[in-house]
Amino acid sequence: MARTPRLFRVAAFLGALSTVPVPVALATCVPGGYYGASLFLPTGPAPLFFVVADFDADGLDDVAVTNSNATGAGTASVAVMLGNGAGAFGAVATYAAGARPYGLTSGDFDGNGALDLAAANWQGQTVHILLGVVEAGEPTGAFVPGPIVPAGGQPFQIVAADFDEDGILDLATALNDRSQVAVLRGLGAAGVGNGNFAAPVTYGLSDPSRAIATADVNGDDILDLVASEYLDGTVAVLRGQGAGGVGNGLFGAATHTPAGPEPVDIRIVDYDEDGLPDLAVANGTSGGVRLLRGAGNGNFTPTITLASGNTSSAVVVDVDQDGVLDVVAAETALPVGRRIHVFKGVDGPDAGNGPESFTPTTPVGVGFEPYQVAVASTNGDAYPDLLVSLYTSNEIVILPGGCVAAPPDPRRPRIADVRDVPADQGGRVYLTWTRSTQDVATGTVNQYRVWRRIPAPPDGATVVGSEAAADATAILARSEAGPGGELLVTFWEPLATLPAQRLEGYGYTAATTEDSTKANPVTTAFFVSALTSNIDVFYSSEIDSGASIDNLAPGAPIHFRFEPGAGETVRLAWSPNGEPDLAGYAVYRSPTAVFDPPFSQRVTTLPDTVYDLGIAEPDAYYHLTALDWNLNEGPPSLALAGGTVDAGDAPARLALAWAGAHPVRGGAVRLAVELPGDGAARLEVFDVAGRRVLARTLDAAGAGRQIVRLDAERPLASGTYWARLTHRGVETGVKLVVVD
Repeated sequence: MARTPRLFRVAAFLGALSTVPVPVALATCVPGGYYGASLFLPTGPAPLFFVVADFDADGLDDVAVTNSNATGAGTASVAVMLGNGAGAFGAVATYAAGARPYGLTSGDFDGNGALDLAAANWQGQTVHILLGVVEAGEPTGAFVPGPIVPAGGQPFQIVAADFDEDGILDLATALNDRSQVAVLRGLGAAGVGNGNFAAPVTYGLSDPSRAIATADVNGDDILDLVASEYLDGTVAVLRGQGAGGVGNGLFGAATHTPAGPEPVDIRIVDYDEDGLPDLAVANGTSGGVRLLRGAGNGNFTPTITLASGNTSSAVVVDVDQDGVLDVVAAETALPVGRRIHVFKGVDGPDAGNGPESFTPTTPVGVGFEPYQVAVASTNGDAYPDLLVSLYTSNEIVILPGGCVAAPPDPRRPRIADVRDVPADQGGRVYLTWTRSTQDVATGTVNQYRVWRRIPAPPDGATVVGSEAAADATAILARSEAGPGGELLVTFWEPLATLPAQRLEGYGYTAATTEDSTKANPVTTAFFVSALTSNIDVFYSSEIDSGASIDNLAPGAPIHFRFEPGAGETVRLAWSPNGEPDLAGYAVYRSPTAVFDPPFSQRVTTLPDTVYDLGIAEPDAYYHLTALDWNLNEGPPSLALAGGTVDAGDAPARLALAWAGAHPVRGGAVRLAVELPGDGAARLEVFDVAGRRVLARTLDAAGAGRQIVRLDAERPLASGTYWARLTHRGVETGVKLVVVD
């Protein structure tokens, strides 16, 4: 690989780790360097990392993003979208890349002239290669599956560069399940790769890693690695080995530099413009962005901390094209996060033309939790666009550069909060807002209208509106321009119209489109309009979103019991729960009467109230729980002991069986009872309606086997019953049928 004529050398094949360009905003804006209105594009479940490159060799930026499916709500993939140069992209093409693709990088790994992709499959501990397709000598922007290479652990971020300078690209990845980075040397011959990679060679860190970057940080013209050690709060520098400015693909032992409380993203940049590589490190745990000034020898000194909260990613870029670099950071944590910070660089006298300090500007809300931020030119103008992956909404968002959005109308209502209604079955949030400044005695606002966004179709398809609709929707900045200039409509439905009563604050309990669960975290977007008597005069709030959660689990099932099955088998039966969102039941087998999920094995999940068990294991206990549609699991029933009563056996556990013939004739009911020890015991009989018809206290019976008569006071009428024996918090039961 030819050396670049720079004061410090950056890996040429890294690619701009960027997010997807999306349609251009309809709202007018004034050049000034801040980011304008947010525009969303569905890509797939939980998008994380990006590569922006020209995959089809048409001179326009294209984008690839890993749909990590980290929430388990869909199908993981790598999504590729080809740009049109007008701020928009074509249809999403998806490619399999393992169950949890996280990091992504690109390069021509097989030497055919088309860019390929390498996706770090975190769950599979592999790297999936997607090979670029060439037709008639030109790259098409399509991909086919390539080799799947062991990564040496769970890879997180990944970079591509020619570390051994043999003309063939290599890979390096940060391992997240062990304190190492792995280097995978590219295979091939005569400087041409074959798309495959050698087994990983690992290098030690002080802690597992989530981020990796590569550049020549010590001035010897050999590429080095910088990786995060995120729980140790440090970054590791691994110096590339070699001689005469030519690397041999090996790396020295790591040296460690404090970089914030939890480093999760690293960018190698010359932020102070002194010709030496520096670091911009994004930190979780409210650590913001830590800037580390490079000494040119591989050592770094922390200099500036920018307060951007729990920060997942940061980039250094000249936002307003004034010749001074700025910092853009994504804040993820709730309740404050879901926004993008821009810190404007302030020119200083001590370090060339670079900034000595940074001035924060008003953060830009994006509505959902961002993960990675990056920059790219999506529409051909001079201003960089900001690209963000929104992993909890299955979308990416573009914030067009070169615009200062019009100042928000001070007459608009302002959403204060969108929060879950506690202690309910889900489906509702409390939406609260402060009043419009026109909601006063002499003001014009007389009503508020609550709007809810309708989710995009599952296939990500967009719906095109007419030009006539553009004027009305553009007023609210609630729509987007499509690839051909057509209008892409975001659909909103009115939920309620409320009277203005000159109150300081208002609220509405709004229905959500879907409940959020651990497996499928989703939010619902809302905004509020302040209305006047003139239909064309209204003031709309910003868009905000929140999640509803089903907080109530079903109750414990009752009347859990054994019933006779076919032949010598038994079945489990119980009375149905009455919750309206009941989805079914889970049957567990446990080694003890105590329900302990790590040791209690789930046997089955079923919607019915009967389960054919077969032969009840004599050393097992059985529990039952109820599940609702949002996968809330209720408390367990009392345990059923798997043993049965057999004449002549020494009593060792709780058991209940019939004594004599069955069905019982004439109401003469005899039951064989075995108790494993002393203490409170109770025998009860219930009819099919669940009413208790007989009860007998056996506290004085003691351990052992005995026959209990239940017809001493009065015979049982013909019918079906179940008997339940309870002792020391454990229960067992048996079905009774009485005939004349």
